[in-house]
Amino acid sequence: MPDTSAGAGADADAPTDSAGAVAVTDAAAEPGTQLSLDRIVRAAIALADAEGLEALHMRRLAAYLGAGTMSLYRHVSGRDDLIDHMVALALGEEPQPGPLPVGWRAGLEYTARRDWGLYQRHPWILQYAMVGSRMRWNHNAAADGERALSAFDGLGLSIHEQANLLLTITGFTQGMALIHANDVELTRRTGLTDEQWWNETRHQIPASEFADAYPRLAHAFGDQPPLTVNLQQRFDEGIKGILDGIGARLATRTESVGTSNATEATDS
Repeated sequence: MPDTSAGAGADADAPTDSAGAVAVTDAAAEPGTQLSLDRIVRAAIALADAEGLEALHMRRLAAYLGAGTMSLYRHVSGRDDLIDHMVALALGEEPQPGPLPVGWRAGLEYTARRDWGLYQRHPWILQYAMVGSRMRWNHNAAADGERALSAFDGLGLSIHEQANLLLTITGFTQGMALIHANDVELTRRTGLTDEQWWNETRHQIPASEFADAYPRLAHAFGDQPPLTVNLQQRFDEGIKGILDGIGARLATRTESVGTSNATEATDS
């Protein structure tokens, strides 16, 4: 049976970084090269990136590799097991930073941008890498979580407070990534980019009727392309705004703690 334990994203002797996360290496192989777990997983990722996760099934992957379908089952037990390996390997593409970003703001921004980059490279991974009680746990996911939480070191926050702040960042990032993933899938299905779709669609909207019924929405769109065309800019602005808000909240918390300590000192 293949290894399905946490972190099983590549061959057993795959290199790891100092945090124990599986490191991604260039393992491109010519057709006919002997199958290995690493080669199978990398091919599956390439297929999912190009055609979407719905195109990934064992027979299709075997044909992509130029191998027999049953030969894949010597390395993975099935599609779900394969996806576990894909997630683990994709999460290890970008090594953990060393040294870690200094300060809570730099740490949280790094987390957001690292995740944002991952979701753009592999839109299919979003539903499997999102924070939740049933995440696909592996060493690379754990290394990401450990590094993300290190942003709160020295702030005196409870684990509940840390989790809430981190979820604010990851929730926004994943929400924006869902828009991106949906656009990627629509482009794949229709062959139209967002701008092409908008240029074709806006002429079908009865302008006067639309503006009279939905004046705010008409003003928001006008002749501008859809919101997603400038998604990177909107992500950048959103992250800055959230981090500014967290900074204000932490400052208020510090002032409150300082006032409380001063009161206790006076009372004593």
